[in-house]
Amino acid sequence: MPDQPYRRRVAARIFGQPKLYLIAGIASIALAQNPKGMPFVWYIVGVAFLTVAGCRLMKN
Repeated sequence: MPDQPYRRRVAARIFGQPKLYLIAGIASIALAQNPKGMPFVWYIVGVAFLTVAGCRLMKN
């Protein structure tokens, strides 16, 4: 990756970590527990984040 710009390398390193998606998925599922707002949307977002985290963990 040395031919890529620094910002892109840093972003790839951060967004390549399954831990980030796992935390975001758990937080989204926690937001879905609130009856006010948009719990259905937060549930879908949480499931999507947890799915990405699971795929990245299985790949590593």
